[in-house]
Amino acid sequence: MMEYHKVNIPIILDDVFTSIDFENSMRIEKFIRNIYNCFTENVNLNGNLQLIIFTQDKLSISSFIRGAKFINSKTPLNTQIICGRLFEYSETMESNIFIETDNNGNKFRNLYLKL
Repeated sequence: MMEYHKVNIPIILDDVFTSIDFENSMRIEKFIRNIYNCFTENVNLNGNLQLIIFTQDKLSISSFIRGAKFINSKTPLNTQIICGRLFEYSETMESNIFIETDNNGNKFRNLYLKL
């Protein structure tokens, strides 16, 4: 689909995928490498692969990061990894670090915090 339309779209993996069973979550690192290799061999349209992962499992996050940093166990990738957390509105009431100002000077609570 991406090749046909000449557009790179993100691949999104939800926590449901990563928390099905513990044993398979340990294979995430290899899975991420396979996604990257498949993308570069078959789809790469002079763009970057954008992989978005939603998880609450710290072990999965570590595996994703390791998988994204290396094409194989020895060849490093030039990747940009951004990790963050979404908070419930009620959790943001305890701290002023969530208060931001938009371009018009209006204050709002940003529920996303980059880690």
